[in-house]
Amino acid sequence: MKIIAGSAFIALFALNTSAQQLQSGADSLSYALGQDIARSIKSIGVPVNAKIVSESLSKALAGEASLFGEQEVQQIIRQQLMAAQEAKTAIFKEESNRFFAENQKKDGVVADSSGIQYMVLQPGTGERPTKEDEVTVHYIGKLLDGTTFDNSYDRGEPITFNLDGVIPGWQIALPMMQKGSKYRFFIPYNLAYGERGSGATIPPFSTLIFDIELLGITPQEG
Repeated sequence: MKIIAGSAFIALFALNTSAQQLQSGADSLSYALGQDIARSIKSIGVPVNAKIVSESLSKALAGEASLFGEQEVQQIIRQQLMAAQEAKTAIFKEESNRFFAENQKKDGVVADSSGIQYMVLQPGTGERPTKEDEVTVHYIGKLLDGTTFDNSYDRGEPITFNLDGVIPGWQIALPMMQKGSKYRFFIPYNLAYGERGSGATIPPFSTLIFDIELLGITPQEG
């Protein structure tokens, strides 16, 4: 049987149905549920056999006996999703390792034991923050393809935050800097937004590049 996923799966539900054929609320609901199920499967990112999905759904709705018990169903789903996630993770780890191995060869790039790499764009002369301090910075955040996902300069004002409340990569990176300095950091996904990413702007497994300018440090009492 042919494996079908994504938009092809959605097309399976719409294959012989037009808007004019939806004669009742139940028809519209049925069509909408098919679309919703298809989107859910597509979001998982795992190839499925759409013909078997359709057959299984029809039999379940008709009350026919399942090939698997409820516990088996849940176990199969967990196992297959975990296997797919592990395969995806392995690919992204390999890509990340390859990038950092090549990036380290560039002039001016320093590799930290944490996995972060950095370049000093402008040295500073002030003190260094600790993880307990509040800091004020300007920054530009980019993906590896050069896409800018955040830029405090464009907003016209720096950002102030407690250093212990940001991603692990920043908690490691900022204490390397002296006040007045500007660094470029290359932060691996496991020290950024991990396997899930963040919203629509930072995809899963993203290595992030930040140009950070450390403007101020405010020690926190206690």
